[in-house]
Amino acid sequence: MAEADKAVRLTWDELRALPEYSCSLPSGTYVGKRWKRNINAYARPHADDCTAPHEKTTRGIVCPCIQAFSNRCPQCKAVAKNLKPNWWLGEYVDDADPKQIGIVWKRILVRPPRS
Repeated sequence: MAEADKAVRLTWDELRALPEYSCSLPSGTYVGKRWKRNINAYARPHADDCTAPHEKTTRGIVCPCIQAFSNRCPQCKAVAKNLKPNWWLGEYVDDADPKQIGIVWKRILVRPPRS
């Protein structure tokens, strides 16, 4: 991710107007195309007090709650439910290789509405 440390300020209306691609990238790649991504949309959080039976493998202990979205223990479900959206702006940009296209990611900071 290029320039991930930068942020962009948007209003709620501007955020809502962006197309969402939380688990994919948009087609129709052209410089300047923008979209939003919630990086917590498919997060697989794990509770420290997870009660699911863990499996020992050659890679260590595997928690079934991390492997499945719908079949989680109550503790892991609670952790997942409390995750807040974490919005990022993706934008296609020029790449040094003319046969490629680059992507710049910026964290979205939502401006409070004016009163």
